[in-house]
Amino acid sequence: MHVYLNISSALNKMRNEALTQKRVGPSLLVTGSTQSGKSTLCKMLVNYSLKLGWSPVFADIDLQSGEISPPGSISAAMLNPGEDLLPSDSLHKKAISYFHGKTEFVT
Repeated sequence: MHVYLNISSALNKMRNEALTQKRVGPSLLVTGSTQSGKSTLCKMLVNYSLKLGWSPVFADIDLQSGEISPPGSISAAMLNPGEDLLPSDSLHKKAISYFHGKTEFVT
């Protein structure tokens, strides 16, 4: 658990530096094997940033999960502090989604 807090702290430091230098804040891509905790980590980091007053964009590019949109879609939503915390049933109303149609990528 302390590793997640360290990641959150490092991201917060990077956000503050970007704010003072008038740059775009950090982006984070989380990858890993099936059932390794990727979605859990992302939800925790988004919730930490919301509690610190930031407005993160949560992008769900996992065609199988359907975190903020139906399975077979990729989506993104901007979250607002004080209004949103994950998981949220109303997040699909804010999301911009693209329906891919399949739940797996075909090569």
